Amino acid sequence: MVSIDEIVKEVRSKGRIIGAPESLLVVHDSPQSDGTPYVKIVDGFCFYISTERGLEISKKKASNLDQILYFIFSRITKRMASDYELRNRIPHQDCRRIIFEKQISLLKKLDESWASRRQQEIVSTLINHPYDDEL
Repeated sequence: MVSIDEIVKEVRSKGRIIGAPESLLVVHDSPQSDGTPYVKIVDGFCFYISTERGLEISKKKASNLDQILYFIFSRITKRMASDYELRNRIPHQDCRRIIFEKQISLLKKLDESWASRRQQEIVSTLINHPYDDEL
């Protein structure tokens, strides 16, 4: 059974590998009501839940430490990649090109399978919402 303490320890350890800011490495264990995810452990499963104004807006179920860490680091690396894109924006290019590339490179430093999983999610997103470089 995974504990909150174990998750926090792993998040901090892996966060150092990618140079994540401390502010992104906070693991909440109760609702924040502002959309910030928290981890809830019930009957051996971890749930990564976001609530906003008392309403659950997202809930992902993980059966092991690897899965919950993937959910957590998908969010952390997306935030880091978005910040990177803001500092390195290319005019008239869909900002997601830089964000997705940076996020994949950060995830690869942590776990190749996480990078592959995220890459598949990005491909799926782009099928329905292709790049628009005329922004």
